[in-house]
This record gives sequence, C-alpha cells and structure tokens, in this order.
Amino acid sequence: MNNELEKLLKEYKETERCIELYMDYVENKDYAKGKLEIVKMVIADIEKVLAN
Repeated sequence: MNNELEKLLKEYKETERCIELYMDYVENKDYAKGKLEIVKMVIADIEKVLAN
C-alpha cells in the first residue's frame, strides 16, 4: 500500500508544480489558487499517512 501512496504522492507533487508554473497564464487565478490549495491539502494528508 505504501508503494501506491508514494506513487500517488509523486503524481500530486507533479500536479502542484504544473499548477504553480502555469498559474500566471490563466485568466481566473482565484480558481487556480483554489485548486492548488486542494492539491496541497491532499499532499499533506498523504505525507501524514506515510509518516505513520
């Protein structure tokens, strides 16, 4: 299970990086910031599960 969570964590971190890189190019920055916050919360939750 940890292997699957680590893979998922890696994918979410890639998504986080992409959103951060391209946020300046979207019209609705508030929407992008909201999605980025959701991704960051998911990353934090996965990291907590992996730490236990």
